Amino acid sequence: MTPISQMAFDRHARRRHPGRARCRHLLRPEHGATPVRVFQGIAGGLLGRDSFAGGIPTALLGLAIHFFIAFAIVATYHAASRRIEALARRPVPFGVLHGLAVYFFMNLVVIPLSAIGPVRLSLSIGPVNGLAIHAFGVGLPSALSAALTRRPTLAREASEDDRTGGVLFRGSPPVAPDRPN
Repeated sequence: MTPISQMAFDRHARRRHPGRARCRHLLRPEHGATPVRVFQGIAGGLLGRDSFAGGIPTALLGLAIHFFIAFAIVATYHAASRRIEALARRPVPFGVLHGLAVYFFMNLVVIPLSAIGPVRLSLSIGPVNGLAIHAFGVGLPSALSAALTRRPTLAREASEDDRTGGVLFRGSPPVAPDRPN
């Protein structure tokens, strides 16, 4: 975009969406966002609008931030599934809910507290697309990976229950089956 068209685009973005930060609009694919610009936009959470002037180093910072956040999202689900067994046993519904919770947490807590500032959520195609991506591309894979890594433990616990006759408490002596005399 030339500087003049960028100024016109910024004026249009401010008029159409007054509550949104301008750098958020630069990340939309229909405006020619490249991967470098997308990762610079992520770095904008720390650096603000100056992230777009930083070139490749700020794009690499944005890439690192993106992977850190993704790791934290997956680690959170894994840790929760260790304490709440249902999360590992039923990964599809809980994974989708986790993805939706991540979307709202990022948009209502993280982004407003970042250098980007508050954004207004709407029900246009962008947020609907974001909800779907977070539900099925973030939450569901997190839950499925937690379930797959937890499956040997769950299978072992089930086989122990079979051997002990379905004892509910660990450490209880196994119950011998009744034998007819």
